[in-house]
Amino acid sequence: MTANCIQFESSASPRKSRRRRKQGTSATASQVVAHILERFLVPAGDFCSESGSEKYAIDFLVEIHAGHRTFKFRSAVPCVIGFEDGIWTHDLQSLGLSGYGRSHEESCSALASDIAACWDDIAQAPDRSLTADAQALKQRLKLAVKEVVHRTAT
Repeated sequence: MTANCIQFESSASPRKSRRRRKQGTSATASQVVAHILERFLVPAGDFCSESGSEKYAIDFLVEIHAGHRTFKFRSAVPCVIGFEDGIWTHDLQSLGLSGYGRSHEESCSALASDIAACWDDIAQAPDRSLTADAQALKQRLKLAVKEVVHRTAT
């Protein structure tokens, strides 16, 4: 589990072991970026870029938590994770949704909120009330999301 809101694909790279940060430990942004970069499922040069202060990685999202809901995807969705000038980004290009923030957790949370808002306001709306672009997003969301599980508060 990364940043308490995103669950990435469980298979680890055959070249590198998957390390998990213990709850309650802190890490610098560069340590978190290094952790993300080493989790590639393909050789780093294929999807990884680093130039100056810009760092990018791709991981594969299988579920995301937003409030008391978990959005589970039918198949792993590529998520471009970026860090530039102190700002984290999480981008689901296939859905056209993204989140950003000053911390990794804030960026994850913003992406989760964006997905939840689009699910509530677009995916659940009748087609006749949506523009053509919104209908296309609705179709992509419905194809990508397998189920939405309502979790009870603990």
